Amino acid sequence: MPCYVNLPARWIHAQPAWSGWFVNGRVAPEFGLDAASIALPDAWHKDMAARFRDAGLACSVHLPFWGVDPGDPDDARASRARDDLRRGAELAGIYGARHMIGHPYYRTNQREKELDRWLETSRAIWPELPKIAGAPLFLENTYETSPDAIAVLAATLQGEAASGPLIGVCFDVGHWRSFAGKSAPAELDPWLDAFCPFALHLHLHDNDGSLDQHLGLGKGAVPYAALFAKLDARRKSVTATLEPHDTEAFAASIGWLAENKPIAAALGWEEPRMEALPLAEIAKNIVKE
Repeated sequence: MPCYVNLPARWIHAQPAWSGWFVNGRVAPEFGLDAASIALPDAWHKDMAARFRDAGLACSVHLPFWGVDPGDPDDARASRARDDLRRGAELAGIYGARHMIGHPYYRTNQREKELDRWLETSRAIWPELPKIAGAPLFLENTYETSPDAIAVLAATLQGEAASGPLIGVCFDVGHWRSFAGKSAPAELDPWLDAFCPFALHLHLHDNDGSLDQHLGLGKGAVPYAALFAKLDARRKSVTATLEPHDTEAFAASIGWLAENKPIAAALGWEEPRMEALPLAEIAKNIVKE
């Protein structure tokens, strides 16, 4: 299984050269979907899927998440969110995605009765998506300050749904640092204890704890050496996606993985063909967030 790199689909639509940079650099994409990209016609997505498939590159899909909360207490917003997620899963099927990523969005300060309601609304949508896409779904932590809600949801879905074996967890370590406010290596243990019973995918980026900065690996305060040592001690194999938000962060992560070859090998990372990946040129033309 390759190590992926995030690539918003709207970037490719706005600037098609992005697809060439990834294909020529031999970089496996995790396509990020949003409201704009799920509204694009199937024909566009099929063409893009064929381009990467013909190049022999695996891909994954990050389902829409901005403003997409299927547990929203407002029924109309929750219904729209479910429709967006279903559309995202349909597109994941078109891309032949190896997996999907979804954000369940549990706010840890919710009361117990709200947890019950959140679990109920979550059970109404997430089990559908692996069936639609024919691909596993990993549930990602975002603003959660504890791993418990995500772990309970994953266990519930595994136990109740026919798609249960296709449900796993995405541990976004950058969110653990910025939104959960964690930093010490020992603070990783409760999260790994909760998440390691499931198929586990990692989202890898860095920050200093003040914001979700999506810096390159080694440029912030996430204790990555400790993370991988703890995974190794648990004999836990994982898959991963790098999530740089600019070319400087991407270059930093490439450098960090080059300096940490055992970790790179465990993640299935293969260094891109740098001569085909002109980061300075990409930076001049990058589509701004």
